[in-house]
This record gives sequence, C-alpha cells and structure tokens, in this order.
Amino acid sequence: MASATNHIVPMSARKYMTVPVEEIRVLNSRNRDKAQFEQNIRSIDAVGLLKPIVVNGRPHAKHGYYELICGEGRFLAHKTLKKERIAAEVLDCDRKTALLFSLVENIARVPPRSIAFAYEVKRMRDGGLAMARISQIVGRPEADVAEYICLVEAGEERLIAGVEQGLFPISFALKVARSSTTAIQQVLMDAFDSGLINSA
Repeated sequence: MASATNHIVPMSARKYMTVPVEEIRVLNSRNRDKAQFEQNIRSIDAVGLLKPIVVNGRPHAKHGYYELICGEGRFLAHKTLKKERIAAEVLDCDRKTALLFSLVENIARVPPRSIAFAYEVKRMRDGGLAMARISQIVGRPEADVAEYICLVEAGEERLIAGVEQGLFPISFALKVARSSTTAIQQVLMDAFDSGLINSA
C-alpha cells in the first residue's frame, strides 16, 4: 500500500475512469471560500474539468459508493451544475490511508501560520494522526502544532475572527491565547485594538 507522503504512483499504474457523481461520498469536508468556489463553477461550466478528482474505490464493491479523497470543490461544482459523471483517479486503499491523503491534500492548500492552517492541523489530529506525525507532515515543531490546535479548541472567537479578518497575525493571537488569565487576554486585546501595542 502506498504511503500518502513519500511514494509517487507512476502514471502507468494509475487508474482513471468517469464516476457517477451520485455515487461519491465526501470523506473529509472543509469550509470553502465562496468566491473561489463560484469561480470554479464558472470555469468548469465553460471549459470542463481540467484535473480529475481522486476517490477511493475500495468501498464501492461493498457499499456502492466511492469516498472522495481530494477535489471536493470540483466535485461540488459538478453537483451544482447537475452533471451526472466526473473524471476521477481511483485509488485502492484502506479508509485510514484515504483520510491521510485527504488531510495532506488540504494542508498543502492553506497558507502556513494562518488560522486555516490551525483548523487543518486540528482536523488531522481529530482524524487520528499522532502529533509527531502531524509535525512531520506540516514541517513544524510539535509544540507549534499543539499551540495552533489549542487556539482552535479554546474557542477564542475574538482572536480567530481577528486573524481571519487580517487585523493581526496568528502569532499575536497565539501570544494572547497563552496568557494565563482571561483578564490579561482582555487587556492585551483592548491594547491592540487601541493601537497601544503591536504584534511584533
């Protein structure tokens, strides 16, 4: 069985086919940028699908459906356009390996040291990957990965919103989240909002 991170399948060994859209199930869904998604729909409608999606074919014989590994945006665009079939590379792997492929694909698409990165490493941990393995995949120390996960799990909504809106970098959000008490966090956020401190 191929590793998701250190083995490249030669073109001659890859299996491509058109798959019924209604027989695909999303393995690892994630939030999508609305503007980018609408652009994908327009592009596929105008010129067709330029890059096949990737699915796991192993569940099909048993359950009658394929598990989507990567290409959710392209898949959803086909559904929106009411297309019946979609070009796909069909892999044959166990569910854990399929999930790993999907998670690695997602993490490769997000900017490093961003809130999107934080959400994705948490999803990797929730998917059953060990911290050491996540650290290896994303190329960040385990301590950094743990801090990103902590920020998301803590539900620091004001901090997360600030990062997503570009008000301050995630490095500042992590500094505030590490503060020992809620009162200190509030003071730091108020000071940042008023311009008394910066994120340096």
